[in-house]
Amino acid sequence: IFTAAGTPHSSTHNDSSESLGGSAETLKAAGNRHYESGSWVAAHRCYTQAIELDPGNPFLLTNRAACNMSLLNYESVIKDCLKAVELDPHLVKGYARMAHAYALQGQARQAGKHYASAVHYGAMQGSSILDRVKEEAAALETLERANNLQAADNHDQVVELLSASCPFVGAPPVALM
Repeated sequence: IFTAAGTPHSSTHNDSSESLGGSAETLKAAGNRHYESGSWVAAHRCYTQAIELDPGNPFLLTNRAACNMSLLNYESVIKDCLKAVELDPHLVKGYARMAHAYALQGQARQAGKHYASAVHYGAMQGSSILDRVKEEAAALETLERANNLQAADNHDQVVELLSASCPFVGAPPVALM
């Protein structure tokens, strides 16, 4: 679930170091198990150790970003995702998670920029998360319209807008992609 195409990441970085309790792929697998069971701190620890062994693997960074999202540590999500998209400029999950973190911080302009990148690259790649990204981007636009209407004292229109399905309203702060 943590690679762009659902296949293991093949890194050119040498995973031979065993000093932190295993190879990067072994630590990633352990992190995935912890994450799926809701043990986000343990998963974070595994991904951090894996990153130390394989710092050029953008999927490890987006996995750790998912942990940070679950832990409500949005600045760390953004930091890891910025590094991930620097390593792989077409990494849809990097842009999507970063956009989500910006949106949850109320930084709509930054979120919109990264949602646009996620939609662009997701469409090019036929990404499995494209529909979710589009939904979140549309929800962000709805929230921005609601904010503008509220600023203009159009409260009835705000209620109407926010009554529509919106993943940022009433949803838990974390959604896996």
